Amino acid sequence: MTVDLLALRQGVQSHLEAGDRAAAWAVLEPLGTELPNNPELAWLWLDLLGQSPARPTLLAEARVIVEAFPVDPALVIAACDALNRAAERFPMDTPPLRRDGPAHLAAAAADRCLRALPEAERGRVETA
Repeated sequence: MTVDLLALRQGVQSHLEAGDRAAAWAVLEPLGTELPNNPELAWLWLDLLGQSPARPTLLAEARVIVEAFPVDPALVIAACDALNRAAERFPMDTPPLRRDGPAHLAAAAADRCLRALPEAERGRVETA
């Protein structure tokens, strides 16, 4: 499936500027099955997830992306950002690294990605 990422990005941005996050998601959600196949779509999805930390499907969607692109530092960092924003919403007395929680997935994804990088690359991972 060919995805017009520029049109998607513009549609999402337009809705976000209007303050309508639900409409921004409505633009992306029909393409959810393409997430494991399209890193650019995954990047756009993660950007919106980072702005939607209360999204009920955030953990599952981030998991799909980090499993599809486990050694792409930019995508893993963006996923970790979204996951950590979701983890920040838990009450203060919640254990931070629950096995089924977003912080645990973020830590595991970051560790897996870092270990997969050649040693020379490990110290110079840049964020996009």
